[in-house]
Amino acid sequence: MNGNSDMEETGPMPLSRRSSDHRRQFFRFDPTVSSGTLIQLGTILVAAAMAYGTYREDRAVVKADIDQLKTSAERDRTDVKGAVAQFQKDVGEMKVDIRDMSNKLIKIETQTGTPPSPPARRP
Repeated sequence: MNGNSDMEETGPMPLSRRSSDHRRQFFRFDPTVSSGTLIQLGTILVAAAMAYGTYREDRAVVKADIDQLKTSAERDRTDVKGAVAQFQKDVGEMKVDIRDMSNKLIKIETQTGTPPSPPARRP
């Protein structure tokens, strides 16, 4: 083809207009703003806003879960403390009952005139 047509390959474009520069430019910067540029910018901003909104929602859900776990742990801790206190009370009552039974047994043995039995061995 004759002349400079758009279909003709001319080779890579130089970085600067000086002929002494041998580096080549692969992309050319176009300072004009088109509707496509504005749509891309709007899409990026909307995507960033949606990502931030999703992040905030997830963070709120995680915070609610943590608060629920803290409440549950505190309730469990209170329940365990109450169970341990009840167990200690029951053990104390059993000690008193055993002591009373032992004293009654000693009284019975002294009344019947039999020698006191030796204390039971612990296994």
